[in-house]
Amino acid sequence: SGVSALALRAAERLAGRGDDAHVDDVVLLSRLMVAHNAEPVLDLLERSDSRKLRRALIDVLLSAGGGLLPSVQTRLQSSQWYVTRNMIILHTRLGGGAEELRALADHPHAQVRVEVVRSLRAMSRDPAASDIVAKRLTDSAPEVAQAAITSLATMELSGPVVSALEAVASDETRGEDARRTAIQVLGGSRSDAAPDALLRLMQPHGLIEAPSTGALRDDAARALYGCPAPGARARFEEALHSTVRRVRKACERALGTDGQDG
Repeated sequence: SGVSALALRAAERLAGRGDDAHVDDVVLLSRLMVAHNAEPVLDLLERSDSRKLRRALIDVLLSAGGGLLPSVQTRLQSSQWYVTRNMIILHTRLGGGAEELRALADHPHAQVRVEVVRSLRAMSRDPAASDIVAKRLTDSAPEVAQAAITSLATMELSGPVVSALEAVASDETRGEDARRTAIQVLGGSRSDAAPDALLRLMQPHGLIEAPSTGALRDDAARALYGCPAPGARARFEEALHSTVRRVRKACERALGTDGQDG
């Protein structure tokens, strides 16, 4: 329509200058256009140098609905990392699936990988989502690995994902916070595999332990005690009556009974 053509020319001209003062005008014109033809607005999002405008255009484009999804997916492999990130946001909020994001979990730019991991929280019941996120637990960028742990806390965990979290929790080269968070995620899981993993994490692996190891054992005991998985109570009772004093004492501390039996 004439309105759309006018909106396109105005938006291209103002956004091309990267002039934030005109963002409101561009957004208004984009809203008029998107109801009839969202493609030019999507093109504008891809080209814009203005961060403020890009954020506003994402909200505008969401009003176009799921019919825009195929066009968004063709732009996921952009050469500009921030374009890819914005397309991931749109893909997720428009109802896209996890599999389309799998390749982007290996994107060279860490901020794209973080966005993938965060976005997959919205697909927590999709087994592919937790599988993709779990593979980022060993990401070279600490912020991506931490985001992966946080995202897994919202997801249904398969056996392999539980094993990946157990590996993080038992890795003494990892930071204590990351290991503790992995234990907490296991403690919140209903997966049948989670109690067994927590019980293994409580076992000592030598006569001499770092102070952090004892603290993490206590974390694992508390996590096992509060774990909602079906087999958690039996595993906690097993640990509570363990012949290994350090395991038994961690469970007593989790119950608040440490020292009461003399």
